[in-house]
Amino acid sequence: MSGTYEGWAAYGMVLLLATVVFTLGIVALLPALITAGLARRKADGIANRRAGTVIAQYDPPRGLTPAEIGLLYDMRCGKNELMGTLFDLEQRGVITVLSGDRVKISNKSAYNDLKEYEKIAIRIANGDTSQLEVPRQTAIRYSDPLSGEAAVYMLQLPSKNSMTAFRRAVQAAIESKHIRRNNYQGAFIARVLIIIVLLGLLPMLLIAVSGTSNGSAYDAWSVNAFITAIGATVVAGFFLFPVYIVAAIVLVWIWTKVAGRYWLNTKQARTLWPEIEGYKLYLKQVDLDNIQFESMTNNPVTHTFPYALVFGLETKWQQRLKLRST
Repeated sequence: MSGTYEGWAAYGMVLLLATVVFTLGIVALLPALITAGLARRKADGIANRRAGTVIAQYDPPRGLTPAEIGLLYDMRCGKNELMGTLFDLEQRGVITVLSGDRVKISNKSAYNDLKEYEKIAIRIANGDTSQLEVPRQTAIRYSDPLSGEAAVYMLQLPSKNSMTAFRRAVQAAIESKHIRRNNYQGAFIARVLIIIVLLGLLPMLLIAVSGTSNGSAYDAWSVNAFITAIGATVVAGFFLFPVYIVAAIVLVWIWTKVAGRYWLNTKQARTLWPEIEGYKLYLKQVDLDNIQFESMTNNPVTHTFPYALVFGLETKWQQRLKLRST
């Protein structure tokens, strides 16, 4: 292909090249990524089992709440942990869960003594996230091009996500009990940087390809092939760096889905796994039938129901709420 491109044609060629590089990067690394991810998940399971013998236990380990156990079990904190918290508060007589998006505070004096994430859960359930989503600003200082004087521009930042606030509050509650886990964002960014480097080095594969330079042919693995590969790596890195970033984020996200969030486990958190798994075993083998029956008849919430919910067991909690709305 030869010729010159101007205007929209040039932009189109750049977009086409970026798309090709992005697709090739994903395709080249995806099979190895999935294979390694599955192997890593299996290795993490083995490491957990070696942490101790799983024995069924009848009470939540270490007095942990449903949300805290849910986060420690799979290093995630989402809808199940939120609903588990609400049903736990209902079991304790603090609130009444009227529907999936509305709760009523039954004991206002007890509300003041709740943990921060429990208060956040109630606000989210009632749609009152004003305290969680206050618009944020940051000051950017720059030199005014007309006057040359220093000026300040206030940049509006996105509102704070309410579920993010809930997750961070749950994590803070766990850490207050001296149970630490690794930082997810930091670990994610570190892996994105590693993938960016790997993608950036892909053009170095040209060293194994023969070609011509200034009208002279050269062989693979020769000095000229090495120089060509270096040049292609530098040029591609300069023009396609944003593509590398997007591709790396997608690949790490896929890795997280396949391999799990094993990197968040600390030695201290891993020692809790046999106790948490033992409590899940008890709920699944002994109490789950009772929990499901209670949901079908809308009987009062028992203390085990919220824990079964955060473990992802089939509690039929949606049916419980449906009965309340009729």
